[in-house]
Amino acid sequence: MNRTVNRIDINYGGRHYTVGNRSVEDVQDEVQRILATGTPGWLTVNYGAGSLREARLLITIGVPLSLAPTELPDAEIFVQAQAEQAEDILAIDPII
Repeated sequence: MNRTVNRIDINYGGRHYTVGNRSVEDVQDEVQRILATGTPGWLTVNYGAGSLREARLLITIGVPLSLAPTELPDAEIFVQAQAEQAEDILAIDPII
């Protein structure tokens, strides 16, 4: 079952990166597809705290990589859902 989690923590080269809104299986499949080609390839991830920046990890044979799914606690999911709902309400055109 490919269950999308809130965040996947990635350890690569001793540094911490994240991928959001994807399943562990999806990311693992992408890494395996890159490795199966025999040619290095890039995995797009996020880097940094607070203000995330896009980063790309070079996936190649012999470079250790770990994937750890992380789910937000229910309270954080509730706050995130409330913020998204507020954005949706603000995006609605007023009826005249």
